[in-house]
Amino acid sequence: MSKKDVAAVVSGMGVATSIIETLVATIREEGGSDEDIHRLSRPESRSLFAKFAKMVVAVRFPDWVREVVEDAPFHGGGIALAEFFTGSDEEWIRWEEMLVRAKKGLRLGYRDALFHWDHPELLPKEAKGRILVFAGTVLVDELGHRRVPVLHCYGEAPELDWSWLVGAFSQRCCLAVPRA
Repeated sequence: MSKKDVAAVVSGMGVATSIIETLVATIREEGGSDEDIHRLSRPESRSLFAKFAKMVVAVRFPDWVREVVEDAPFHGGGIALAEFFTGSDEEWIRWEEMLVRAKKGLRLGYRDALFHWDHPELLPKEAKGRILVFAGTVLVDELGHRRVPVLHCYGEAPELDWSWLVGAFSQRCCLAVPRA
């Protein structure tokens, strides 16, 4: 084995060890037992790893992304809807003002949008007929437009889209925030 091959194997083992250590620590944090950890080595756990792999791959951004301006980490919990309209006389709000009103620490991003797109049963009932804005992720497309992920909750299942941050948002829009 050449020195180059040895370095690649050592590097790969370091990555594998890090993944295993993180997985074991997370299982223990969730209250898992040694039996839960050992169960991962059995053939029936393959479907669990397949689901995990799909989630990891799914967080890739679309091909049109030129720059990631902001990307909130995955929250993974329930969401609530926060109105960013301050009065009933407001019909539209400019995106710059929406981002100001959407407190930075409360913004959920693309990973949470993906999660709730895959699990619409976890969306709050008030989401029906609304557009949920996940302002914790802001991307720049190939034309230089800023975009944020949104879920259109009109039908049986929500639709994931990327809204341009130009113009204004209507009162049908609300901010997706972590549920308290």
